[in-house]
Order: sequence, then structure tokens, then C-alpha cells
Amino acid sequence: MQRFMVCASVTALIGLAGCAASSPARVDPASGAEARRVLGVMMMAPNAGGFIVQKVTPKATDPDGSFRPDAVTDIYRYEYAEGKYDWTAYIGSNPNASNTEKFEARVVTNPEPAMRVSIGWLFIYGRFPAGQSGPVSGGATGTAMIVQHEGPPDGGIVRVFLVGKNLYSDKIKVFHDSTLKTMLKKVGDYAELDAAGSLTTGSIDTNDAYKKKVDDIMKKLEAVGFTTK
Repeated sequence: MQRFMVCASVTALIGLAGCAASSPARVDPASGAEARRVLGVMMMAPNAGGFIVQKVTPKATDPDGSFRPDAVTDIYRYEYAEGKYDWTAYIGSNPNASNTEKFEARVVTNPEPAMRVSIGWLFIYGRFPAGQSGPVSGGATGTAMIVQHEGPPDGGIVRVFLVGKNLYSDKIKVFHDSTLKTMLKKVGDYAELDAAGSLTTGSIDTNDAYKKKVDDIMKKLEAVGFTTK
């Protein structure tokens, strides 16, 4: 299995004199879990002509372990490593989201460790990654994928994208209420499901609108220092 690396600092900043990086803060938003968790907030520097990376803990988590960003532009990074599981997730709000549409996310551990997002998107990669939103989940032995939720938390549309770049890509199983709905086999494949489980599949190679969704998310990640090289 190929190992993965995330660049958690920006090597060059335009218009900034420098950036002091702090050590990752360790938190455990999901009570009772034993895995090592590292959570960081990627914050854009306003009017600075560049980006900085600031690692901080959330101000608070809800009783169920869920957390929200301070600002709609924040991107959170979460790392999970225990046993055979070794994955990293980035979570952000949808493009053009309002302050009332900021993402909400939490880590679940049953039946397996997974990142769950309500509204917004998550990008997850590594060994045995799993992403969820509502009744939809996607998982693989080792892959990179995006899970995006648009619409109300108790409804709306969920999309799962198999992402390539220079990351190792494996088949993704997509479930709705624990029922296997489809399998994404090629980079660019996606599955779209509504709350009732109605399924649409395709490829971003033939869907410009969905290709733009993936490109926009990848650009946000690259802007805060994520690299696939």
C-alpha cells in the first residue's frame, strides 16, 4: 500500500512576511474513542494576498461530538490512525454557502471509523477511509474520495466522487441505509443519491458542472497547502 503525505504548512506566501506554525492540537471530539485524533483549522488570511495555516482546537463540540467551523471559509483537517485504519479528512462548507450553511461534521466509530458531514463536503484519503452523509456512505480499502451534501441535513442530495490526481485509487462501495447501491471503479466516477435512495451515476469527464464541483474543492485544498505530489 502506498503511503500518503499531507503538507500542513504553506511553503510560500504572497504578501506575507512569514508564518509561525504551531504543533497540532490534539482533541477527541467523539467521547469514548481511543484513537489518536488531530484536528486543525485551515484559515484564509484576509486581504493578505495568500493563505496561512493555523492549527487550533474547536471552541466547542456538541454533546454528540459534532463540530462546526468559526467561519464559513474555514477548512478543518482530521487525522485518524488506529490499527488498520490510517486516513486523513478535510472538511469544508459548500461554495457560496452562507453563514447559516456552515458545515457540521463528526467522527463515528460504529461499525467502522468514518467522517460524517452534514451539509458541505469532505475529502478523505488513506487506508480504509470511510465518508458518510445522511443515509449515504462510501468506503474502500485505500482511496481518495469526496463526499458532498447539498440541501437540508435531513434531506437533500449526497454525491460521492472517486478522485484521482497522484493518489492511489481503489474501488469505492457506495451504500444507502447499509444497502450496496453501486461501486465506483474509475477515477472521475460519481454516484448521486437523494434521501429516498434514488441513484444516478456518471463521470465528471462528461459532466462539466460536476467536474467544476470537484475542481473547486481541490483548489481550496491546494490553497491551504494540501499536495498530491
